Amino acid sequence: MNRLFFLLGRFWEVVLERIRDGIARCIIWARVPPNALTLAGPFAMAFVFWPLLDGDQWTAGWVVLLAITFDCLDGAVARASRGVTQFGAYLDSVVDRYADMLLLFGLLFYFLRYSEPPSRNIWLAAWCLATAGTVATAYARSRAEKLIPACEVGFLERPERSVAFVVGLVAGNVHAALIVVAIFGNLIAVQRICYTRAVLEGRTPADGFRFWTYRRASPEYAMLSTACFFFIVLGHLLIPAPA
Repeated sequence: MNRLFFLLGRFWEVVLERIRDGIARCIIWARVPPNALTLAGPFAMAFVFWPLLDGDQWTAGWVVLLAITFDCLDGAVARASRGVTQFGAYLDSVVDRYADMLLLFGLLFYFLRYSEPPSRNIWLAAWCLATAGTVATAYARSRAEKLIPACEVGFLERPERSVAFVVGLVAGNVHAALIVVAIFGNLIAVQRICYTRAVLEGRTPADGFRFWTYRRASPEYAMLSTACFFFIVLGHLLIPAPA
């Protein structure tokens, strides 16, 4: 079973990489620079406010998907065109934070407009936790990697958080996606803090769930991703939507 999960995960990983690289070659042919794609991400994400203020989660989900597509392509274009630079990597990292905040602020307006007390207070608290986790996760890694070689631990990194919101919005259950991001976003920050401490103290951190060192193509990753997917898609059956 583990072997089957691994092969399926690897298959989809290769398929998506080939699709991404094919689009990247078309962009290179059109002479679009990688940094332009980087800056297009938050510009596209800014349009998420319009459908969210109208309560249109479905359209907002496709806007977010378009924005994160730019984020996926800029690096591929830079690598394929041999245009990878230190400034490009720096710009991408900074701009990603703006895109994250634009999405989260759009969701804040949505919950303020489409929820009523007392449930509004609960969703605002969940939003605060999700925002704190999003910020702390990125900072914990960037700060740790000034002290140790790498700190790539934890399940819900930025691509997974973005996909969680896309699925939640398209399914009309963004409240369920917010819960997933609030929980795992803060868990990954704590894991990175503990991992960094262990490495700095000369201890070898144990593999497994504690620090979530599983690769994206692993059976463990596939199972947890599937569980989160169904929780988000069926979230309205478990937790009522804001009202």
